[in-house]
Amino acid sequence: MGTEKARSEEAEKRLKEIDSQLTAERETFRNNMTSQGFENYQAYQQAKISEQAIQQLDADISNYREEVRSVSDRFAELSDMLKDVKKPDMETLQSEFAQLNKIIKETEDAYQDLNLKKRDNQFVLEQVDSLNEQMKMLEEKYKLVGHLFEISKGQNTYRITFERFVLAAFLDDILAEANVRLNKMTSGRYRLLRKTDRSKGNVQSGLELLVLDAYTGQDRHVKTLSGGESFKRRYPLPWDWPMLSRITQVEFH
Repeated sequence: MGTEKARSEEAEKRLKEIDSQLTAERETFRNNMTSQGFENYQAYQQAKISEQAIQQLDADISNYREEVRSVSDRFAELSDMLKDVKKPDMETLQSEFAQLNKIIKETEDAYQDLNLKKRDNQFVLEQVDSLNEQMKMLEEKYKLVGHLFEISKGQNTYRITFERFVLAAFLDDILAEANVRLNKMTSGRYRLLRKTDRSKGNVQSGLELLVLDAYTGQDRHVKTLSGGESFKRRYPLPWDWPMLSRITQVEFH
């Protein structure tokens, strides 16, 4: 009996020690759990992951450490390569960078300005092209009128205006009548002609008089006639002024 009682007391003592250790372990676990940010045991249970997830995390950590080692080696290698390289002057580079930015902005502003001018010039060019087309149409429309106008001003092969052309026609009629009288007066030697050849220089043609000499077969200007010849040339003409008046009235009526 004494032995069993001793064993019982020893067991109770051992149980109390274990219970005390368990209480201490629970308190330690609770403190650690709280320090890790878990509000209660339920939150801790929810945060627990599976063994497979733990293995994956271990693999990720190993890979990360390997990458860190590789990067560290590369960093050491680059550091060794750059140990004799002079460190750039960052202030100077910043200043140059700011200057380049300023130049870029000015260039962009100039580009925008040129674009606006180009657009305006393009609009003006389109307007000019439109006006040119209209002018071409008008020129084509009035080409014949303009051509006739130039001819009437004397811009033709014979350099004779329309007015001189009409007067020349009248003069031809007068000379025809005058030559009838002149032929009788000079026994057929002289005959008055109107010069039809183009005059030299810018002198207008069509109303100059020539005298044809039947004896020589040549014509000459009336200014070259002698006094007697000039009288014979002038004498038939006054009688033709009434004829000129009559011809003019007939032509205009």
